[in-house]
Amino acid sequence: MDGHFRKYGRDTRPVTRRTLLRLAMGAASVAGAAVLGACGGSTVVAPTVGSTPAAATVAKPTIAATAAGATAAAPVSTVASVSTSASVVPTAASAMGATAAPATVATAGPALMGAPVAAASGEIPSPNPDLGVPDAYTKLTPPFPKLVPMIPGKGGKVTAFLINYDLPVPPKSNNLYWQELEKRLGVTCDATMVDSSGYEQKFAATLAGGDIPDLTFFSPPPGYEKILLQGAFTDLTEYLTGSALKDYPNLAAFPSVLWKNVALNKKIYGVPRPRLLGSNSFYFRQDWAEKTGHGVQKNADDVFDMFVKMAKNNPDGKKDAYGLSASSPRPQFAVDILCQMFRAPSTASAGGGWRLNGDGSLTHTWETDEYKQAIAYTRRLWEAGAFHPDTATNGTQQNKDLFYSSRLGAYNDGFPGLFGSGGARGQTRKLSAPNSNVTSWVPPGFDGGKGVYHKAIGYFGFTAIPAKVGKDKERVKELLRILNWLAAPIGSEENTFTAYGIEGTHFTFKDGLPVKNDRGRAEIGVVSGGAQGIVLASLTNPPQVALYDQAGDAEEAQQVQAKLLANGIDNAVWGYYSQTNSQQGALLAQLQGDALASVITGREQLGYWDTFLKDWRSRGGDQARKEFQDSIKSS
Repeated sequence: MDGHFRKYGRDTRPVTRRTLLRLAMGAASVAGAAVLGACGGSTVVAPTVGSTPAAATVAKPTIAATAAGATAAAPVSTVASVSTSASVVPTAASAMGATAAPATVATAGPALMGAPVAAASGEIPSPNPDLGVPDAYTKLTPPFPKLVPMIPGKGGKVTAFLINYDLPVPPKSNNLYWQELEKRLGVTCDATMVDSSGYEQKFAATLAGGDIPDLTFFSPPPGYEKILLQGAFTDLTEYLTGSALKDYPNLAAFPSVLWKNVALNKKIYGVPRPRLLGSNSFYFRQDWAEKTGHGVQKNADDVFDMFVKMAKNNPDGKKDAYGLSASSPRPQFAVDILCQMFRAPSTASAGGGWRLNGDGSLTHTWETDEYKQAIAYTRRLWEAGAFHPDTATNGTQQNKDLFYSSRLGAYNDGFPGLFGSGGARGQTRKLSAPNSNVTSWVPPGFDGGKGVYHKAIGYFGFTAIPAKVGKDKERVKELLRILNWLAAPIGSEENTFTAYGIEGTHFTFKDGLPVKNDRGRAEIGVVSGGAQGIVLASLTNPPQVALYDQAGDAEEAQQVQAKLLANGIDNAVWGYYSQTNSQQGALLAQLQGDALASVITGREQLGYWDTFLKDWRSRGGDQARKEFQDSIKSS
């Protein structure tokens, strides 16, 4: 099976698949049909944009299931509602970032809400959904309940603009998946699938032409905020906040923080494609750490000694092994990871992050003493020989090759690619070190206390509806119903189809997991960059879960997410707009990367960082600060 993270979330106690099916049987005995309200309550209201995650409760879907031959019936009210501390999640390393999620669940009472029942259902409920820690699954076992009882479309045509990271899927005439998707959605789907390499150019041409598809996916391209604020797309806030969100239960299951992060100046212009809050990761050889005597690092000194010993002592007997490297378009030298030990503000955006001060002012991460401490610390690591000598030029693939061949102790990459037989954990065991223990590094505090973790924004793009289409409210509701259908959670009939297609045609079950065959991979898509590997159905998806094809990986992934998110912090300007940041952010980030490389490698003294900051402020940093501050105050 394709190893990846997939998740639906909740704001209260988890419902296991066993619980869901038991409820289905109980409902069938009372009403003559298998009808349940697991994963959905009908009495709670979704938060408005900008509300605090802890206060958020959301409307849940009513799940109509066919169990033991029972006939699906109309939705009925749920049995009981069990409320606990609520849940949040999402965030990604840039404004396109990635994430996980939660939501309120109705259950048959506390008796059915006990310890995880992985042996029975394959589900290991999140130990802390409030933080966005994902559920884990060791298998997926049918029957899968039908979550959306009504076909969402009205029978007409829907146009869509999609981004594709893989090979093109076959045309509709030769694609059974596409044909079946149209039947289940109740519409004819006219999809424009654009290769990622030409996405920005095609997106701009589509906007300029004026004939914007009904459902348009934003990657998002640079300057997308201005496009939205100028009114080219529909303001969906009235449909996707408050009690109105109850009409779309699967979207209501997204965590409140995700709706907050995807909003622009507290207005919602699109339905997000959820990703993990904990998507930023430092791939890490835990077994190497143990060989250095630092299986548990208590402070920055332990970490320093560990990485130097990895480079000097060759833990796996490789003469050219090193402690760490870094992958980035700019030579960051892992400073954005290591600075978490010093509790620096978020760096989880291409142009760095911001800290909101008590007086309403903003301080950029690069300006803080904590970040400067991290630069000095990283320079010491470089001088001590802990870094791979090509760190300044290494890309992700070079670091993967080094890591898989046991020549690196750590490097930064996306969390979803860490586990599974095709991920770093599986590939390292396969190619060089069968007994290795690859996981994600959890930063300690530099002084023996706790470090922080820079959460991701929680989504990869979003799907918007053009303003012309938005004039027809009933049309908007139909399109949102389609997106709600695509967001059905794992374990549902809808999600099983969107992710894997038709059993026997596109996939079969192997060891309790659905596995795509050649036709499935061709017609649906293959996994790319931790995504679900779906092209036609990629306008949105449910929040992600830990689901991998290697024993123990789902559990390990969930446990690491819990450790990271326990100390998670956000970028204070997510959801707000600065024109200068939008236009100049990439250039300023390049200047920062160059300055960082000069200081860390010794070409410049540490004091050069202050020279860079003066240049950064004059070339747009201070103006971006003012614009963000004004945006926050006016919203």
